[in-house]
Amino acid sequence: MKKRILILEDLSVSRKALVKMVAECGSDLVIYDFGDPGSALQCVMENRIDLFLIDIVLEPQKPNDFSGIAFAQSIRESSKHSSAEIVFITTLAGLEAELLRAVHCFDYIEKPISKQRVQKVVREALSKIEGRPSEDELIFLRKDRVTYPVYAKKVIYFESRRKTLYVHTTEDLVDIPNMSLKKVVDRIQTQELIFISKGVAINVNYIEYVDLTNRYVKMRGTEQPLSIGERMKEQFWAQLMKYGEVDKK
Repeated sequence: MKKRILILEDLSVSRKALVKMVAECGSDLVIYDFGDPGSALQCVMENRIDLFLIDIVLEPQKPNDFSGIAFAQSIRESSKHSSAEIVFITTLAGLEAELLRAVHCFDYIEKPISKQRVQKVVREALSKIEGRPSEDELIFLRKDRVTYPVYAKKVIYFESRRKTLYVHTTEDLVDIPNMSLKKVVDRIQTQELIFISKGVAINVNYIEYVDLTNRYVKMRGTEQPLSIGERMKEQFWAQLMKYGEVDKK
């Protein structure tokens, strides 16, 4: 299951180093990195983040700057991210215990950052997150200035055709113009989604059976089978095997 990590660090060199260190902590991580709270907040509004790495001092030119703490507090006030794990990056010796109490952060990393320390903290946080039960994730898709809520658990598959994203659910079919299939798939963390062709991603939980010989997948709740791309057949099957036994024809 994908885990989403957001890194907020004003120094470009430090930010790039953190991205590289964190990326080595798992093969299925989606990492967002930003140098300012405004851009990070926009990402937070559009995506569900599991783990935040936040530098406390984001505007060092300002006296007594604690804008990273302010950003973390705004995260805690959001019901969407109230349970997300937060790790502070700090040079402020002696402030750590206060941070743990005030913002309920998971841990802190002292500067200059150490690869060993970063990866230890990130892996421990991811392990804690992995142990939580999956929620009935709600994603929001916009069409003609109207927001459509879609429960990820009810999505059977996504299909992209002629610049329109079609969302096939157990209850309805929603079409969203000019929406990226990959962007939507990357936002969903509680369902296992696999691409079977360039324009189709299926929810593993709705597979009825797979016919590799004729290259198609039959999904529960649908009438027509879905074609597996010739070039993606082996990759699709390798990914599918990670989720257990599947009826095969």
